[in-house]
Amino acid sequence: MTQAAEEIMIITRPTDFAIRLASNEFAIFVLGSATKDMIIIANRLKVGIEAIENKVAIENTSLIISIGMALHTKEEKLIDFLGRADESVKEAIHVNESRIHMSK
Repeated sequence: MTQAAEEIMIITRPTDFAIRLASNEFAIFVLGSATKDMIIIANRLKVGIEAIENKVAIENTSLIISIGMALHTKEEKLIDFLGRADESVKEAIHVNESRIHMSK
């Protein structure tokens, strides 16, 4: 997971806020950005994480990444935004391959 954290730090911008939530879960708050910017960052993360050699599991395997995204609106309560983001991650996890999912 150290390599994944390093990849996140390389890909995110100085204005983004990346934190580790659990052993294999990270959150990135992309400040002041539109959906287009979030998708660009998510795609870069997907490519970067998949390129990491998985030394813990079977040789010649790659890591997969499930990315859930949500865009916070001014009128939305923070708890509701975080709930949508969490649901988006859960939706992305449902398949056994890398996936990016945007909440509604």
